[in-house]
Amino acid sequence: MPERVAEIIREVAAIHGVTAGEIIGPSHLRAIVWPRFEAAYRIRELRMADGRPPSYPRIGRWLGGRDHTTIIAGIRRHEALTDPKQRKVALAYQTGRVNG
Repeated sequence: MPERVAEIIREVAAIHGVTAGEIIGPSHLRAIVWPRFEAAYRIRELRMADGRPPSYPRIGRWLGGRDHTTIIAGIRRHEALTDPKQRKVALAYQTGRVNG
């Protein structure tokens, strides 16, 4: 894992009060999953030596061997949380207060 990726994971962990090990670990707890999504989003914004972002499968490997579709879904959820138009829905999912 590149040092910058490890640094992003540590930064996100510190912001959310979890450990880097929890972010790359097997937990499905909401308190761990949402920081993991943020880490995936921030890692995807990086540029590799060839100027391209890291692939979804590579990000998945760095975040504990997760499938690329999990990474794609997590990045989309993080984007929805940061989009003012979708924020209310995303917050409802994040807090578990979804009716239906």
